[in-house]
Amino acid sequence: VVLCLYLIVRPFSVSMARRLSAQIGASSWLDALALIMPNVQIKLTGDSDIPSPVGTSILVSNHMMDGDWFAILMLGRCVGLRGTIKAFLRNEILNLNQSSERSLTRTSSTSSTRMMRSPSHVAVNGSPTRAAIGGASNGRHPTPVDLSFAAKFLHTFLEFPLLNGEDYITDREHMFQLLRSFADNDGATAPVHLLLFPEGWSLYNGENRKDVLARSNEFAKRERRPQLKHLLLPRTTGFNASLDSLRESSPVVYDVTIAGRGYDGSLPPIFDLSIVSLWNLLRRNYPREVHVRIKRYSMEEVLADSSWLDKKWAEKDRELHHFARHQSFPADRGFARYRTFESRTHSVETSVVSLFRLMLVPCFIPVLLLLSIPIVWTVTWIWIFYSSFKIVFGTGRPNANTGDGG
Repeated sequence: VVLCLYLIVRPFSVSMARRLSAQIGASSWLDALALIMPNVQIKLTGDSDIPSPVGTSILVSNHMMDGDWFAILMLGRCVGLRGTIKAFLRNEILNLNQSSERSLTRTSSTSSTRMMRSPSHVAVNGSPTRAAIGGASNGRHPTPVDLSFAAKFLHTFLEFPLLNGEDYITDREHMFQLLRSFADNDGATAPVHLLLFPEGWSLYNGENRKDVLARSNEFAKRERRPQLKHLLLPRTTGFNASLDSLRESSPVVYDVTIAGRGYDGSLPPIFDLSIVSLWNLLRRNYPREVHVRIKRYSMEEVLADSSWLDKKWAEKDRELHHFARHQSFPADRGFARYRTFESRTHSVETSVVSLFRLMLVPCFIPVLLLLSIPIVWTVTWIWIFYSSFKIVFGTGRPNANTGDGG
């Protein structure tokens, strides 16, 4: 379905293709997944701000465990963000853009020499690099083919943004063009909510978690940034790139803090990433109760403080320490009552219809293959005539360089 929308609708209207992909494609998968997976009770604190389904926004969250995105996607489904959440993908884990990786490798020898001479080993915008924290790149396991294929689909057809391992933007121009296109489109017709986990725990998936945290705090001490007990120092490049690219649409920033029932302050466990292992995690080992706190900030509030992300992470660290002791977040705004969402039973009728619809898709594959060639040719000729009409007669928009004032 998403592929058909990408080939048939997108050449004429990117905004409509995104909206239909979210409503028909991504939301259907989320509804069906909610029905198949065990129920997760999501408890939203009483002082939380519920994200608006309209417009563009950025959600920054701590990393609880691999698969913590599932709880955020289910919460988004329950509050109306159906299929519009796009999580940042990390290229060094998923190996989606080999050409960019090779070009980055060619330049790494010169850049690493400069970093070795610098006492801070800081990447763009003050983000700690693996060299700064002292990580070894060979500690990670190779990416399974199934996971790379799934991530490639998300990046290509559902436009999930892509970041590289050192928090430089992989294929920088393409990334900024993608993010700016989210701002250019009407947020009411094609809303986009970017989900970012700035800590980068996945970069150190094969290493001892306590050692990684200790090196992160050593770096924070050198840079006079917060030293944390439960979290890594946040990387800022992806966050700043999102703010810069979405500036015209005045995005809302949501600070998301997440913790599962039974959290005792321990660091995220080492996890072997693959589709099968993620499936087993969600089916068997995922927390059945997840607590979430969300705070809303305007872009002006965020830009007014250059250390906003560091301060939020220090605040998260204190909240997680409180949660480890009391199994609840502190009610610092006078509200203590939780709003509870059940992932499986929420809109169960819609989930049943979505699951049934997805089960019928294989039955239509032969028909789609039979019709694919004439459809492609028809759409191609329609696109040629449409583009020619626009070139010859113009788009009908007034010229921005002319005006009544002379």
